[in-house]
Amino acid sequence: MLSKPNVDFYRALLVTTRTPQWKSIEEALNAELLTLYEMMRDTRDTVALHQLQGRAQAISGLLREAANAQRTLDKLTKGRM
Repeated sequence: MLSKPNVDFYRALLVTTRTPQWKSIEEALNAELLTLYEMMRDTRDTVALHQLQGRAQAISGLLREAANAQRTLDKLTKGRM
């Protein structure tokens, strides 16, 4: 993530990841990552490679934040109680 998400972001992310629709979103993001990795493998253009890497990092970061949302939210709210 480029900026540090706040508590509200993690609450919303946690709610989203617990819905039945999240599986479809996660599958679509993982399919996009696979396509990006294949494009990165096949490109010879350095500029395009860097653009693809940035896109892959953004998607990977979102998936990582989603997977760790509960733990991160717990850490952020621990000091507020």
